[in-house]
Amino acid sequence: LLWMVGQDKAKTASTIEVGPTQEMNTSKDQTGALYENMTIPDRARQDDPPPETGTPVDPSKEADPSKATPTASTPEPPQNLVIDLAPGGIPEKDAGVEARGEFSNNIQYLLACIGYAVGLGNIWRFPSVAYQNGGGAFLVPYIMVSLFFGLPTLYIECALGQFTQFGPSKAFKFYMPISQGIGWAMSLISLSIALYYNVIVAWSMVYLYYTVTNLGAITSCDNYWNTKNCSDAVMCKGKTINELETRYFNGSCHPVSGEYNFSSVLNDVYRSDRTDHFVSAPDEFFTYYITEKQLNFGYHGYNWKIAGLLTFCWLLTALGLWKGVKWLGRISMVTATVPYLIILILLGRGVTLPGAYLGIQEYLTRPDFSRVFCLDNKCINAWKAALTQICFSLSVGQGGMLAMSSYNKRSHKCFKDAVLVMFADCLMSIIGGVAVFSVLGFMADSSGKAVKDVVPSPLSLAFVAYPEAISQMPAPIVWSLLFFFMIFMLGISTMFGLLEGFITCLCDSSAFFRAHHALTVVGTCFISAVLGLVFFCSSNGFHFFNIFNEYIGSFSLAVVIVFEIIVVVFVYGPRYFLRDMEAQFGRPSSFFGRVFGSQGMLIKFLMCITAPVFALGVLVITMYDLIKNFGVMDKIGLEKFDYPPWALAFGLLLAAVPLSAIPIFAIINCVSSYRSGKGLGSVFRVTDDHPALRYKLEDPPSFLRFWLTPLTDPVDATQTITATTRAEPRKGTDRLENVRNEGTTSRVSTSKSEERD
Repeated sequence: LLWMVGQDKAKTASTIEVGPTQEMNTSKDQTGALYENMTIPDRARQDDPPPETGTPVDPSKEADPSKATPTASTPEPPQNLVIDLAPGGIPEKDAGVEARGEFSNNIQYLLACIGYAVGLGNIWRFPSVAYQNGGGAFLVPYIMVSLFFGLPTLYIECALGQFTQFGPSKAFKFYMPISQGIGWAMSLISLSIALYYNVIVAWSMVYLYYTVTNLGAITSCDNYWNTKNCSDAVMCKGKTINELETRYFNGSCHPVSGEYNFSSVLNDVYRSDRTDHFVSAPDEFFTYYITEKQLNFGYHGYNWKIAGLLTFCWLLTALGLWKGVKWLGRISMVTATVPYLIILILLGRGVTLPGAYLGIQEYLTRPDFSRVFCLDNKCINAWKAALTQICFSLSVGQGGMLAMSSYNKRSHKCFKDAVLVMFADCLMSIIGGVAVFSVLGFMADSSGKAVKDVVPSPLSLAFVAYPEAISQMPAPIVWSLLFFFMIFMLGISTMFGLLEGFITCLCDSSAFFRAHHALTVVGTCFISAVLGLVFFCSSNGFHFFNIFNEYIGSFSLAVVIVFEIIVVVFVYGPRYFLRDMEAQFGRPSSFFGRVFGSQGMLIKFLMCITAPVFALGVLVITMYDLIKNFGVMDKIGLEKFDYPPWALAFGLLLAAVPLSAIPIFAIINCVSSYRSGKGLGSVFRVTDDHPALRYKLEDPPSFLRFWLTPLTDPVDATQTITATTRAEPRKGTDRLENVRNEGTTSRVSTSKSEERD
């Protein structure tokens, strides 16, 4: 996959060299101003040679300061301007955007996107959701939703950022000023998710610490936080009573069968023989030591260990972003690749465990297609779960993908990157599911239970079930260290993408934030850390974690995705959108590109039909779930706790805060347009700063011809054209004609063969 990305270097890149540009740089028109800050090469030529020695000087020329001979005190202004062109004929980069930074190469950008998209949900949420919705049969709706909804939505976000060269806060304003709030809503959702997502990273660091120092604290029942309900098979391993295997419970070892077994103990302790009183040691470690949760919202102390680690996690996040995307790309070379290596190691270990085949059978080889292809509630739930999983795992609607794509050159093949990100996400979900369920099969085999009895909730899968299984393996320290280091890497790489979306919005909205990028990063992380310490580090912090997770990452995200597709597909229009893509990438050069390429018939079908339908489905399903299952609950053992009404109101307020940006910025732009004399109608039109208007792109074909993508015209790769005084330029270069001046000399050349060599 990395080799495929490297082939982008062989794509056509054009260079236009514009002659004397003093008039252009002082021009007050909009297009000329774009090129004021373009880099001037050192090879600038002299159009007028210096006068020879002894040649008489014209007094009129000597009196004209503008034509005076340059001296050491008055350096000569640069004469030539070199502009790199995308294959479609527009500049690779707009003038002035160089200060925003860029990735060092295409591979770093791709790995940053993969690290952002592939996260903790691929390891703990997907296996549990897949098992509950038909096992291997769930892969059918998951892959179909990835193709019909995830791919076009991801491509739209990547293409928007790359074409406009700005993050979410400005990209949507170009298309319609009244929609600017969509970009800000995306960035606020990213920031809100980051607030509680970093808590999970802090939890993983606690497990890493105890894995290295004292693994028994996680897997044994002889700690100060354990209760009489704690049950453990490791503490009594090797001990027998009347030649029967034993298990630790209620302070001592008891036989698992025979005349005096667990049922007798349960009757003595609880006056009941229900085995669901048992609580595993890792479960109590997570409940009573990591989260310290109580079944109420009262204050019962402060969780100082999580507070310290959460502060450290925000410090790591700031260090990863404070130097910009170039530094982020280098970090992604590690954070995006190491989890794949670790999951392959864990997969190899899992499939070789005794009983692993039991879990793999339940996960893959025994698909229940009756839960996928029908019209009852079970099938609806399966497709609903697939839609929700894709929204989370591909990170669409959160602004991070759009923000990172804005640092690319316009010729970058973002469509191919969108396909690779989707593929990498699905691959991690499937491999992670096999690795996890092979371990669950081992647990079921060793405990004599069915696999369905050992499959926990998604969060418990990572922090309870997997540590319990690791404790029964040989060399548990090695496997625990690998697993939780992978959790840490997945979490921190996603954190970089979440924060980058918000930081890019701030820097694009204000020159102050852009000039003080490091200070902006540190300030954002500091404020976020303070909010995290307030909400998530007390004894009721886990309840606030549940509220954030339930309300921010569902309803708000669905609303933003729907508005995003409405603006691009129904307001701006797919014909104009793909016209802009042609200006970036050029026309396809093969039949395969006409069908499956970035402007092919497939992406047109997905963008115009399937993406809007699935986006509307996500919104309807989310609203239905919010109304039907209104409320949040938690439990410890058999005791349940329903959250009070004020907590639910707080959750709705959290969901409303990001969405409030949409009407707020709509009002701001309406007032600004009215005061400037443009009229309210201008907020519903494409702005003059839109790249398509600045570079005078031609109108797209009619809707019927739109579905048939034309092939590119054959052009000699080594063609060089010299034009003087408005000579007719080669196709594509006329979009820069407005930056040339009468009487100047221009040279347009393509360097495809040179780059290929």
